[in-house]
Amino acid sequence: MTVDIVTREQTKMYLHKLRDIDITNQEQRQRLIDGFVNATYVYDDKIVLTFNYKDGTKTVSLKDIKGSDLDLTARPKLN
Repeated sequence: MTVDIVTREQTKMYLHKLRDIDITNQEQRQRLIDGFVNATYVYDDKIVLTFNYKDGTKTVSLKDIKGSDLDLTARPKLN
């Protein structure tokens, strides 16, 4: 598996585009999700998320996120 490196400039440019999104607006919130998530597949025993990733997509299964913040049993507290 090869890892593509996203440059600092690419990251800054993308984040600058996102900073003006109004997450209270349903259309803009959907645009934010659509920008990151390509597809979600729900099975009896697993969920597979396919994320938009540079020049294509990257599929991440629940097995891949074990030990990450997404593996928490409770929803994180929001301040």
